Amino acid sequence: MTIAHQPSVRNTVANTVVDLIDAGTAAANGTIIITTSAVSAPVGDTPLAPTTTGDGLIATLVFSGPQSTGANTTAFKNAAADGANTGQCLANPVDPDLSTLAGTADKFFVRNSDNVVIFSGTVRAADGGGDISLSSLGIGTNDSISITTLTYQAPL
Repeated sequence: MTIAHQPSVRNTVANTVVDLIDAGTAAANGTIIITTSAVSAPVGDTPLAPTTTGDGLIATLVFSGPQSTGANTTAFKNAAADGANTGQCLANPVDPDLSTLAGTADKFFVRNSDNVVIFSGTVRAADGGGDISLSSLGIGTNDSISITTLTYQAPL
């Protein structure tokens, strides 16, 4: 038998996870960083803050949704809102990175304003089965990366 959560529980799980993006203490918004395969997920709440190509950083995209309490914006809408299914949260707007660093995109990390990773996943070419799909994985210096839609899905 497969364990399954009731819809209200899945919505609570999804909202809790995405609300952590807005919970950083720094006066900045949450970010999505796109990296090469050289970057490993940190252990625990250790901040992840690569800054150069040598560190594996390719792009930093900033959540720019509506203002919440305090200085930060709201990264995601509430679960099951605006057409999302049960347990799904749709991202509010994300500012593109118009000045990327060169590299081959492989991973992404969603961080709060303190650079603590909230969740992460794979980056693959369109229709390649990744958690984020890009039209091209080979990113050049000063290319542009934008994310048009992003959905967080709570586990069943």
